[in-house]
Amino acid sequence: MARTPKKRGQAADLTLLDDDLVRTAAERLRSDPQDWDALAAVGTAFLARGHADKALDCFHRITRARPTYPGIWRLKAQAFEALG
Repeated sequence: MARTPKKRGQAADLTLLDDDLVRTAAERLRSDPQDWDALAAVGTAFLARGHADKALDCFHRITRARPTYPGIWRLKAQAFEALG
């Protein structure tokens, strides 16, 4: 029978995964500032960490360049909702 990791460990694992994702996305953005997938990932991470204003900066950059980017308007709505 497989052991289920403790919730505390799972949260730590998710934080490490999130940090790695942000680090990878930031590296991709340094080499290509128009990597919309990486920018969306960074914006989503900002939103998840409670930085809706920074998330909106990322999402605004995407919508100005690619208004049909999949899901971007939903992400912007979530960020605006988080701001109140």
